[in-house]
Amino acid sequence: MKNTTPDAAVLQELKELTSRIFKICEQNNMPVVIGYSYELSRNEDGYSINKSITAYADEKTGAWDSTIAAAAMLLKVKDVPREVIGALKSLSVAS
Repeated sequence: MKNTTPDAAVLQELKELTSRIFKICEQNNMPVVIGYSYELSRNEDGYSINKSITAYADEKTGAWDSTIAAAAMLLKVKDVPREVIGALKSLSVAS
């Protein structure tokens, strides 16, 4: 990802679409995870990445999928080692 920030109009459209998808899924009791990275900049520790993460999963109501829940948790971490990505890829091929 380049060291850049999208136009405000692009970020606003993404925010609106994300909100709409979330509401539709929540109203229909469907699990969902939406994530995107929208800014990369250098800071004193190296790089700073801004992400938007929106998720809905509710095991009690049946709006549940373990892969959606796992994806939401994975999106919250700062960095995923390549070995872990490889292991996840192996899992996806095996299923």
